[in-house]
Amino acid sequence: MKFNILNWSSKWAFLWIALLILTSCKPLSAQGTSNKDETKELNTQNALDTEQQTDKEHVEQMLTVLDDHKSEMGDKLALWSDDLVYLTPGQEAISSKENLKSHFEEQNSHGHSEKTHKILELHSYEEIVLVRGQIDGTYYPKGAGRPAQFRNKTMFIFKRQPDGSLKIWRAMYNHEPFISSKQ
Repeated sequence: MKFNILNWSSKWAFLWIALLILTSCKPLSAQGTSNKDETKELNTQNALDTEQQTDKEHVEQMLTVLDDHKSEMGDKLALWSDDLVYLTPGQEAISSKENLKSHFEEQNSHGHSEKTHKILELHSYEEIVLVRGQIDGTYYPKGAGRPAQFRNKTMFIFKRQPDGSLKIWRAMYNHEPFISSKQ
C-alpha cells in the first residue's frame, strides 16, 4: 500500500509537515553543548532557559491579543506571518491574511467569545517555536441565544523573524468554537 499525502486530510498533512520541520530544526537545548567544561555547560543551559522563557513570554503576549475580542483587527493580523496557514475542521486551509481577516469577520458577525489561550507545552528551536495549547472560553451569540462554554486544543508554530521576534506561521484548532452561516 502506497502512502499518498494528497489523500490525507489537511490536519494530517499539517502534522506531518510539523514533524518534518521539527526533525530538521536544531533545538535550542542542543546548541553549544560540545564543550565538557561544566561551568560553560551550566552557563549555556542558563542562556537556553532564558531564551525559552523569553519565547514563552512573547507567545503569551501574542495570544493575549488574540484572546481579546475588543482588539483591533489590524493588531491581530500583525501577529501572523505573510505565509500563514490556519486550519480548522470542516473548512479549507486559510493561507492569506486577507482570507484570515474575512474568516475572523465572519466569526464576529455572529457574536464574540471571551477566551484564554493556555500554553501546555512549548519547544524553542533556532527557526521556530512549537506550542501545544488549549483555549477555554465562552461564546456569546448576537441577539437571542444562550452563551456556550467551549474548550479547544491548539497547535501553533511561530516563525522566528530576523530581529528575533515571533510571528504565527501555522495554527490548527481541533474544532471551530463559533457558529458559522456556512454550516
